[in-house]
Amino acid sequence: MRHWIRRFPRLWRASRLARRWYHARWGAYPDWQPILAQGGDRLQQAKTTAAGGPRVLIATSIGSYAHATTLESALAAALTLRGADVHVLLCDAALPACAECEASLYPNLNRFVSEGPSPDLCRDCLRPSEAVYEALGVTTHRYSDWVTPVERAEAKAVAATIPENEIPDYRLDDLALGEHARAGAIRFFASGSLTDQPHAEAVLRRYLEAALVTAHAARRLMRAHPFTSAVFTHGIYVPWGIVGEVARAEGVRVVNWNVAYRKRRFIFSHGDTYHHTLMSEATEAWEHEELTP
Repeated sequence: MRHWIRRFPRLWRASRLARRWYHARWGAYPDWQPILAQGGDRLQQAKTTAAGGPRVLIATSIGSYAHATTLESALAAALTLRGADVHVLLCDAALPACAECEASLYPNLNRFVSEGPSPDLCRDCLRPSEAVYEALGVTTHRYSDWVTPVERAEAKAVAATIPENEIPDYRLDDLALGEHARAGAIRFFASGSLTDQPHAEAVLRRYLEAALVTAHAARRLMRAHPFTSAVFTHGIYVPWGIVGEVARAEGVRVVNWNVAYRKRRFIFSHGDTYHHTLMSEATEAWEHEELTP
């Protein structure tokens, strides 16, 4: 596959963008209407009583992560039926870089460095996921609604002026933004290091700016709404890692999930990303459990 990408990078990009466009319109996202129709008005009744229940933030953020929207919309419905007041957070092209971006989509990296994802990737990101949550009737927030023009300008200025070698350790009010920005840039290049990567510094600065914008938006949202918990995938990178940093700082319980190692299974890690909890969980929590057929 990598050999094919190297030989025909522009064709690879065109096919990926075409696939995104197709999935945004047909088949990749759950259709809740027929499911809700089978349940009558159960969900609507549950929403009426959920207003006073525990408030849960589902921070999907990247709408074009269709598999995340599929699971998290199911969580939204299930939590609502159990009395939770569910809110959803989605990005509306507010970030200059995110985990959806990757170098293979940009044969000419100058384009990403100068324009970011907004001319292409953002186009098919928000609306399909937002439509799924609208069908469920849960409260949906957009990033742009929770960050001010002043904060955007400050984020851009900080990301542009901080010395490159200080970015990985950069912290805002003790939030480890630089760590997640670096992780985002490494993910972008699909590499274990940024050394010798073309335009590595410019890409890293884009991710730091995005991390700062995410932090401002997430913090303002969480201070406006007293969430008891927040659930979202991965728990690292930009924006999810930043949402987790802010949530823990604001006293909001964090639950991260990812696809597990068996079919139709998921890992839900409480308090931190599964990258950490899989390593630190005490074996006493499960080693004496009797596993029946």
